[in-house]
Amino acid sequence: MTTDNKTYRVRFVHDDDAEFEECNGQARPLTEAEYAEHSYQKDGRSVPYAEYLDYYGNPGRHVFIGAVLEEQCPTCGEWHSVGSLWNIDCMDDNPEAQVIGQTFYATRFDQIPGYLREVTQELVAEAGAPKGGRDAEARL
Repeated sequence: MTTDNKTYRVRFVHDDDAEFEECNGQARPLTEAEYAEHSYQKDGRSVPYAEYLDYYGNPGRHVFIGAVLEEQCPTCGEWHSVGSLWNIDCMDDNPEAQVIGQTFYATRFDQIPGYLREVTQELVAEAGAPKGGRDAEARL
């Protein structure tokens, strides 16, 4: 995206510092008793505890992403960080997990999957790009 002589790109990296944490603040899956009070919902129904343990409660199935927004200096052409968001948690079979290691330049922001596109839009807005209007949305 180029706005007021600003050109942006976003890099998605693996967040090596993030750790699995459940809703109770613990770095472990919920016990069956805890899960009975805080069950996961899918399509309006509670996910069975065994499925929770295999998927949502399995720390190995979680992938943590960092999004780094960079701006290109119009004078020297160097890229420098202007914003980031870390500890973005997604599951390993989610399309968002596949962008780790990729860089999206402004012309490809529309190809960023799901929530990560929203993250990118927010980072760009915070970095000083236009905050609304049809033209701003079209550029994102």
